[in-house]
Amino acid sequence: LSAGSGGGNKGENQKSLDQEPLLAARVMIEDGLSLLLDVDDVDRILEEREVDEEDREELTKRRSALLESIASSFHLPSGNSPVLQEKDGDSVFLYLAHLRKGQKLISSFLNLCHEAQSYTNQILWSVFRNMNLLFQDPHRSNSPMAGLSAAVAKSIANLNISDVCMSLTAFLIGDCKSDGLPIKPTAEFDPNLFDCAGQILCALLSRASGLGLGV
Repeated sequence: LSAGSGGGNKGENQKSLDQEPLLAARVMIEDGLSLLLDVDDVDRILEEREVDEEDREELTKRRSALLESIASSFHLPSGNSPVLQEKDGDSVFLYLAHLRKGQKLISSFLNLCHEAQSYTNQILWSVFRNMNLLFQDPHRSNSPMAGLSAAVAKSIANLNISDVCMSLTAFLIGDCKSDGLPIKPTAEFDPNLFDCAGQILCALLSRASGLGLGV
């Protein structure tokens, strides 16, 4: 599978999801997982073998291209604003995020992104805009959704001041504005439950405070 095969046309993929949503999502997820294995292979070569500077540069470029291809398969909203230009801009990502294998794909992808990128920011903004849709139901501590929230929290730690402000904006305009916070305080007293939304919000507020934003 080539690094450029994960993108495709958003309209065509949206149509596929509308007509045969589960089948289309499974294909997208399997393609993404296959590309993740390619990223792992690149990382293994860089870590275990002695490669010259030219080869290292080529491998690094390939790694970036693979990650960009995976990100494109999520069909994240375009642009550099946390404010959606299209009402259903998060629809494909949210569909994937509601499937267990989709959650594993997204969390594995984020864990392989060592620094903030435009596409990682878009993932964070989608999460903050849809906290209730994603985390309203309780999740077990060993669930894929708990792994996803941990990966999101890890990514938040890489944000700069501008990125943090954008994420705060996404949160303030998201579904928590009308539906309240999906925080599960009782999870603190149950070792089998995990407060996904609480972890993510704490990570954002901690990063903001650490950057001197005083929130």
